[in-house]
Amino acid sequence: MKICNQVHQIKIDFNITESLKRYVYVYLITGKSCYLIDSGVSGSEDVIKEYMAELGRDIEEIRTIFLTHSHPDHMGSAAAIQELSGCQIVAGRGERKWLEDIDRQFRERPIPGFYNLLNRSVTIDSFVSSDSVFSLEEGMTIKALETPGHSAGSVSYILQSSNSVVAFIGDVIPAPGDIPIFTEPQRSIDSIETLMYLPKVQWYCPAWDRAYTNKEIVQIAKNGIVLIERIIKIAERVGREHFNSSAEEQLGFVYQSLGVEKDSLNPLFAKSILSCLRT
Repeated sequence: MKICNQVHQIKIDFNITESLKRYVYVYLITGKSCYLIDSGVSGSEDVIKEYMAELGRDIEEIRTIFLTHSHPDHMGSAAAIQELSGCQIVAGRGERKWLEDIDRQFRERPIPGFYNLLNRSVTIDSFVSSDSVFSLEEGMTIKALETPGHSAGSVSYILQSSNSVVAFIGDVIPAPGDIPIFTEPQRSIDSIETLMYLPKVQWYCPAWDRAYTNKEIVQIAKNGIVLIERIIKIAERVGREHFNSSAEEQLGFVYQSLGVEKDSLNPLFAKSILSCLRT
């Protein structure tokens, strides 16, 4: 799907387990060459290649993959695309340990079907910080913006071209109607607030939905902050009232207060809550 001149959204469908289906969006930037924001799960190179063929482009034209973070649905096919195109891979330094060692990522963040979604580590060519600017080609630059919280080294990218300004925000802002995943609640809130009022941005492109205008994203961001703050408040209360209880018992009390017992099987949400209980 074309978002605006030079920016295309590609939907990647995948299964975490046989019965649990998910999807993620990656973004293709087209100019004289091509560039990717994230790469989807393992095997996504075929979907990306097919989409590019419909545009009359070839996957070998990809010059750079800009990774927002290291989770399997974002880096899964980066190594394969790099082999096909010879492209460089760019990411935040805070993600290095998981990008370059997926076995470590699995040990520290195990999820069902991990090695089906991500089976190859990558070597990062350039690590970015909030002052990193990449001149892609004449009239087209990408600026990195460190937005940690969802993951330790999450990065957003702002594309500036002669026609538009587009922010690629990965999973920094929680998806409406979904449970938020974060490593550090306050840093997550700070990063969401950073993204809310970026000057001159016309489109915000998340990994979980359609592109949003700058006016639309503000309310979604505010709702995400309210949700995280609610989780923090409940976790703090549970920590005070049940300080002698085990972490597992405290998690149960938080789930009950949130009314999300069905999500208690999600180990990533459990880690998000535990990060609140520890603060």
